[in-house]
Amino acid sequence: MQHIPINPTIILLAMLLLAGCNAAPAEPVARQVQQADAAPDCESMLQELDRHIASVQVRLAMQPQSWPDHELLANDHLLRARLTGDYAAYGLAQQALEEAFQCAAPGCGPFLTRARLNFSMHRIDEVEADLRMLESAAVPDATSLAEAAVLRADLALCHGEFRHARELFREAATRSRTPQLLGRMAQAELDCGNPQAAAELLDEALALAENGKPLARAVLLLQRSELEQLSGRTEDALHSACQADAVLPGWWQAEARLLALQADAMDAESAVQRWSSLATRSGQPEQLDALARLLRQLGRDEEARRWIALSSRIHMQRISEFPEASYGHALGHYLEFGEDPQRVLQIARTAYAARQDAATSVGLAQALLAAGQPQVALQLLEQCFAAGLDNLPAHLLAMQLYAEAGDQEAEALQRKAALRLNPQALTVDAEQLWHGHVH
Repeated sequence: MQHIPINPTIILLAMLLLAGCNAAPAEPVARQVQQADAAPDCESMLQELDRHIASVQVRLAMQPQSWPDHELLANDHLLRARLTGDYAAYGLAQQALEEAFQCAAPGCGPFLTRARLNFSMHRIDEVEADLRMLESAAVPDATSLAEAAVLRADLALCHGEFRHARELFREAATRSRTPQLLGRMAQAELDCGNPQAAAELLDEALALAENGKPLARAVLLLQRSELEQLSGRTEDALHSACQADAVLPGWWQAEARLLALQADAMDAESAVQRWSSLATRSGQPEQLDALARLLRQLGRDEEARRWIALSSRIHMQRISEFPEASYGHALGHYLEFGEDPQRVLQIARTAYAARQDAATSVGLAQALLAAGQPQVALQLLEQCFAAGLDNLPAHLLAMQLYAEAGDQEAEALQRKAALRLNPQALTVDAEQLWHGHVH
């Protein structure tokens, strides 16, 4: 396949912008769709989910003041959003929760579910209020309090408090070690430069989830695949992606991850056809971007521009409807394809205002560099390092910035840090690091 140079920091950043949304903060307390022992495919799960939504709606028609049923409906829509990537499902979940609180007595209601929705939609500031209400209950539920502790650790990650978040996750793990907690804890360890600890946590999570829900297991396998690729273990990453695809056949996120890892070994036309099919079926802008990137490599710039324009329209529509949830995803697109550095910087600043996690912080630094502000970019990265961030995209970008500033000693330190995390960090083909959309 014909290649053109691609900035490895941008590709790694795209991975992290997407991976940050990949793991749910916790399993919903309310009933989820029951799944058979043999893993169903994604389509059959959606069909069963739609039947359950219909049954809850019938029940609500008979007892419209039942806020627990409104919460059930919200959880169903949240699950549908994760299976399909359809932002409209998040809107339906929000509507169901609004109706639940209208029915509930003052001080009562599905605070944890609303906190979970707000976290999924990157409304970070709104999560704290619901956690306080949950914790102030007269008889707090132990399971809910354990989930709240995990969400508080997640909030610390989102505020750029990387070292503090890791400690909060470790404290939460002394209460309960669920697959979801261990997956989130693994992300914190990875952000803090401990890929081995992250891998061990994911292995433990997968063992606990062995007989659990296919979606939860597939999410963990994709997370492990991302970790393996960031560590330079491409074959292991491919194996984990294959497992995720087998656990939940037809799930577009697993398909995208697997295709990205396989595409380099395909002939050009087969890769174009596979990406075209997935992009058309999923309708997700990240797959449109992957297709556009491939077409650009093949010199088919006019075709690439059409897909880039479509991806931009989808991002702008989502930003208009769900701004907090959408700016971070749009950032990866505009860093790679945006033509106006100041507009890209505006998007990056808006994303960072809502969420200061690792990916968004590095994305803002990348946008600052592109806009001619390398010193400000370095200051931001140094602030992140001081808070405990120790990941490959940050070190690669800092290495570039120090090199351009002529600081050879600092550049050498960043190179050493990058090679510690991935011995192939300076030679790996950046295109291979792209995996499509994992939401």
